[in-house]
Amino acid sequence: MQWARRLRRKQWRERDLDREIRAHLDLEAEEQAAAGVPPGEASYAARRAFGNVALFKELTREIWGWRSVEIFIQDVRYALRTMHRSPGFTVVAVLSLALGIGRIQRFFRLLTPSSSRNCPSMIPIGW
Repeated sequence: MQWARRLRRKQWRERDLDREIRAHLDLEAEEQAAAGVPPGEASYAARRAFGNVALFKELTREIWGWRSVEIFIQDVRYALRTMHRSPGFTVVAVLSLALGIGRIQRFFRLLTPSSSRNCPSMIPIGW
């Protein structure tokens, strides 16, 4: 049930962030209206003065922390859903990766012993 608590806390923080942004926009619109700007134009001017609301929200979520972990988890969930939808492609992709990794490992396993024996830098200093 801890995941439910975290979800509620996240929803609460999102609502709090929306209220905070709305308060800033309303305050700026009131200041614009007090300066003599027509009411319809005041809210538009407030949005212009505040800046990009979506960007502000994203930056705030990043400051809250763990955003990169949440994005990684979302990416993994999407990958798993996609692999579940097309199992044939998943099998071909996994086999291709396995064969490619195995082949490269075999190549370097054969190459490494022969090249390290003749390498002068491998001889300890002082011999």
